[in-house]
Amino acid sequence: MFVGVDNLKGAWLACIITDEDCAYIHLYKSLSQLWQELSGATEILIDMPIGLPPPGEKGRSCDLIARKILGPKRACSVFPVPCREVIYASNYNEARELNKKIARNSISRQTWNLTSQIREVDLFLSLNPVARKKIRETHPEVCFWALAGGRPMVYGKKTKEGKEERREVLSVVYPPTEKIIKKFARFFPEDDLLDALSCAVTAFLGFNRWTSLPSPPPLDERGLPMEIVFFLIKK
Repeated sequence: MFVGVDNLKGAWLACIITDEDCAYIHLYKSLSQLWQELSGATEILIDMPIGLPPPGEKGRSCDLIARKILGPKRACSVFPVPCREVIYASNYNEARELNKKIARNSISRQTWNLTSQIREVDLFLSLNPVARKKIRETHPEVCFWALAGGRPMVYGKKTKEGKEERREVLSVVYPPTEKIIKKFARFFPEDDLLDALSCAVTAFLGFNRWTSLPSPPPLDERGLPMEIVFFLIKK
């Protein structure tokens, strides 16, 4: 069983691939609930920062490399990741001031809106050493880039063209894609389904053959890898 996880409005949208022809989608309210049901998975790839940069650094090398390979159109999908002190701030203003003090720049409202999920992941993995061995960080746009043979997506993921483009990429490497999207699109936004599926397909096809950005990845102060994993399809 291979799992890809995407954040959906504060919950966790999981795509679970059990074999080449069978996959299903489920929404979990918390990472703890997801782990309780899916801890038997071979691997879980999640679209959420895991390793966090140390104070004083403006970012992680994995994010810088990801933006570079994705190019100018898709680089903006890789958000800057704040340090651990900032994600535990009690409100946006406190987070901004902390980030200015630590990293000498502010954080956007968009980044702040992700901090509760980053914090949830950070707390969960800090308290669950077994989960740390199975849950790894990835990024859907990097997954699509790699599954397309090293080609960034041309269109934004929420556009009609972008959804079609991403379905085509996944369908080539995982034929049940259209069936899965058609079955679950009435329950969940299609772009989120495609993101979760891209992570699951990467886990399924690339198990034990992944590459990470960078390789090997540096570890943060808690020993968590600052990485983005992917599986490059050679054309």
